[in-house]
Amino acid sequence: MGNQTQSSQIMNKKIWKSIAAAAIIVWTGCQKEQPQRSLSDEVKTESYLEMAERAIQDPVDALTLRGGGGADCGEGGMPWPDCVVITDSGEDVYPRTITVDFGDDCYTPNGLQRSGTIEIVLTGDVRNEVGASRTVTVDLTLGEFMVMNGVRVLTNEGQNEEGDWVFSQSSDMDLQRGNLTVIRSYEGTRTWLAGHDTPACADDIWQRDGNGSKTVTNAAGQSGTVTVVYDAVVYDRPCGYPVSGSVTLQRNTFIRVLDYGDGTCDALAELTINGETYLFDLDTHEIIE
Repeated sequence: MGNQTQSSQIMNKKIWKSIAAAAIIVWTGCQKEQPQRSLSDEVKTESYLEMAERAIQDPVDALTLRGGGGADCGEGGMPWPDCVVITDSGEDVYPRTITVDFGDDCYTPNGLQRSGTIEIVLTGDVRNEVGASRTVTVDLTLGEFMVMNGVRVLTNEGQNEEGDWVFSQSSDMDLQRGNLTVIRSYEGTRTWLAGHDTPACADDIWQRDGNGSKTVTNAAGQSGTVTVVYDAVVYDRPCGYPVSGSVTLQRNTFIRVLDYGDGTCDALAELTINGETYLFDLDTHEIIE
């Protein structure tokens, strides 16, 4: 167990050091546009931050959209680690408050270190009740390198013509990483394409559509903003990766498009920068030469 914990710590350090490196390179591009490298590093940073936000979404989905909440909806749908303390004001009694406390040194089944708390307030059965909302207040540290604070709201908007449940969502998050401050905002929808009628997370398939922005400020007070558009991005839990749709990032006149493909399950996406297309590895968050 000690070796596993040590390996997880090393892995998390590598991940968040890579985020810092990518963010610094982005900053050099704010002053003077660099060639493809700085533009691809903005995509790399966005890919890492999306992974970090799933560290919030997965446990919250487990407790509010699944029957019983017996396991995290993260990798493998494993039971909650012993270090997690969950306090519930009362199932089926609304308004309902659930607090997830990761303590100071808690590793999840997929090896990601999380500390701090997530507080969830439900106005009703957000999974099945039209109009019910879920407000999530985050005070979380990932590894030793990132602090996330903010509020995320999900509201049940009912079923679409295909019978899929649709949820509007918005978020305002502040992320601290060393001398960098990242402010992320987002508004859009999540559509539950598959898995709503089953008790486990393992067969869930979601589609994300919406618009967001990311403003990065360094220690000198210099800042730059990137707009982000999510177009029918389908995340397949059985696969573990987005399998279709695209994400478009734009800063000034420079546009990057990350295309996840046509539904095939793999760790690859196509990244287009200024008319040039590359393969992008969703595991390493790097362009494949």
